[in-house]
Amino acid sequence: MKSWEYVAVAMILLAVWWYVDQNGSSSGIGGSFIDVWAQAIATAENVNPDYNNPGGLNMVGDAGSTPATGGGVIGLFSSFQGGYTALTNTLNNFVAKYGNDTLLNATAIYILGPTGAANSAGNYPPNVTNYANSIAAKLGVSTDTTLSTLAGQ
Repeated sequence: MKSWEYVAVAMILLAVWWYVDQNGSSSGIGGSFIDVWAQAIATAENVNPDYNNPGGLNMVGDAGSTPATGGGVIGLFSSFQGGYTALTNTLNNFVAKYGNDTLLNATAIYILGPTGAANSAGNYPPNVTNYANSIAAKLGVSTDTTLSTLAGQ
């Protein structure tokens, strides 16, 4: 990545952070928690800004997809807001489906998928643990905190 691209990513993340801070609410599933979680994921993922996919979501976006490293696809979105909305929708679905799981387990599911062998065995590779620790630090919680607790349910 060129140095100006890093600056562009930082500016986008700063704009999102400011927007959420100015317009965030605690309505809906998780409200502010979901926004902070999404921002932490966006920082950890560091996806090519041209994709408008701050969560690195492995799905077909409204502007298509591109091959992902290791197989599958990574979504392309027509706007940053579209990609951010897809991420927050995914996280709301995570809370609904995996609310009793810890942040560490949810992170493993996000990275490895719900049927990943490491996830089912609880034997997480270092990238999952590091990712979960980074998100937990941004949220100011332990990786053992459940999603339901974080969402205030």
